[in-house]
Amino acid sequence: RIPQKNILNFFDKPIFIHVYETALESGLFSDIIISTESQKIIDICKNFGIKIPFRRPEKLAEDDATLSSVCEYVLEEMEKKGNYYDNLCLLWSTAVMIEAQDLQKSFELLFFNKDTEAVVGVTECFHYYPAHKVNNQGFIEFLALEDPTVSFYQELPDTFVDNETMSWVRRDVFGKQKTWMPKNTRGYKMPRHKSVNVDWPEDLELLTYYYQKHKLPTYFKGKEKKKSKIIILSHIGRPKGK
Repeated sequence: RIPQKNILNFFDKPIFIHVYETALESGLFSDIIISTESQKIIDICKNFGIKIPFRRPEKLAEDDATLSSVCEYVLEEMEKKGNYYDNLCLLWSTAVMIEAQDLQKSFELLFFNKDTEAVVGVTECFHYYPAHKVNNQGFIEFLALEDPTVSFYQELPDTFVDNETMSWVRRDVFGKQKTWMPKNTRGYKMPRHKSVNVDWPEDLELLTYYYQKHKLPTYFKGKEKKKSKIIILSHIGRPKGK
């Protein structure tokens, strides 16, 4: 896995700063909170003029901490300061390819559908039906279909997975269900080039390719072109799970 991926230098700035700037560009948020226990990230934020209202407790930096528990802590701390919200949006720190219009359109999906409790970024999953596991005897067992080799895939429903970019949740719903993917969640469909989950070096290579193809022309607009270095730094733990 890539160590300290949240702060690796990606086209002249730490990777999470790209996401922060997209959130700002959307114009949707009264507050944007970067939740971290890392002094290194706090120092980076200071250099970019970003205020960190509080440091994440060490217990929420352990591997068994969940994203939902981090969100709950942030909301509680902000409410202690008198800041109350109708909705919260969880943004993954490496979701570089998400655009301001994705945040705006996904929020509209939440806002204009009163039966919707949350909206999560999703992308099509092409490997669900042929997926299999290896049993205790070492033999293949198919997960979704009895025998996918004889199935007509065009007759099967489309399948999607959350792409770890963003999740909108109504505040009152989050307070009751304590999850960023509650019962009545809609998917905001995103193409594969916006859905790269950066865990391994080859993921970073793919993200770099997509960034150069889809975002670099905008990045270089009005600027002098120059080469960028990608520097992989040491590890920072991050919460996992839902």
